[in-house]
Amino acid sequence: MKVLIAFLMPVFLLLAACNNGIDIHLAKERAFEMQITRLQQRIKVLEDSLSVYTLSTDTGAVVHGTTSKNRSVQDRGNGTADPSEPNLYKNIVFHHAHVSQSTSNTPGLFPEGSDRLLFIKDVVYLSDWGLQLMQNEIYARHGMIFNNIKLSNHFNAQKWYHGTSYNVTSRLSTTELQNVEFLKTYKYTPDSQTQ
Repeated sequence: MKVLIAFLMPVFLLLAACNNGIDIHLAKERAFEMQITRLQQRIKVLEDSLSVYTLSTDTGAVVHGTTSKNRSVQDRGNGTADPSEPNLYKNIVFHHAHVSQSTSNTPGLFPEGSDRLLFIKDVVYLSDWGLQLMQNEIYARHGMIFNNIKLSNHFNAQKWYHGTSYNVTSRLSTTELQNVEFLKTYKYTPDSQTQ
């Protein structure tokens, strides 16, 4: 019996070692499969972004760095972004997604500022200039005259803009007032608050 135990003991140890090796191999294989899945998801996001970019350039977008304007937006009489202005977005992928989703008849580059409440996801990819424009565009839609030369030049170049007053706060809707407060606390103080 002792001989049999002495003979079987190394076999059991060998099987246990093989089992541990198999478990380690399976764990590594699972981790590798998860990495492949994550990479496939990233590739899908990049492919989607590329198709949005390709669609916007095929439909006549004029690209200046990360600032462009889609033809459908121009047709609403919103004008175009000046190529000498700073970029509106930190991320060109977000810009193209934003242009394709802007279907409102509200004039401007950021109609959502007047159409609905804004969320962090709406502003997270905006540059400082983009945030400044989004905030002041709310006022510009109501005829705000800007003392800031950069803002004044930008809005005077827009077909829809007609400056009539230095203080238009009383004309803002509840949604617009909430969005202005949100944007002020997010980062930048608009020109209209310096009056």
